[in-house]
Amino acid sequence: FWSKQNKLFRILIAYSSLIFAAAMFGFIVGVADMMFGVPGRIPWAVAMQGISICVGGILILNFYLIGIIFWPLSYIGFMILNASLLKTERY
Repeated sequence: FWSKQNKLFRILIAYSSLIFAAAMFGFIVGVADMMFGVPGRIPWAVAMQGISICVGGILILNFYLIGIIFWPLSYIGFMILNASLLKTERY
């Protein structure tokens, strides 16, 4: 009983710390985006990071391995989208 509960507790701590680290990273990226980005532009870093945290978190809770695989892919997609938005708004 105790070993099973301890394992669940460790998984919960690892999961919550992963979400917290991702949220902090998204916040830092969003602040940097607002500081160095185009003035008046929506901070896409915050929005896309939040979406990727939510979707990745749901997938990690339900399908642990799929969530770990999907989360970096969603972040790569955010990077591509942000780069394309910067290219279009520069001209």
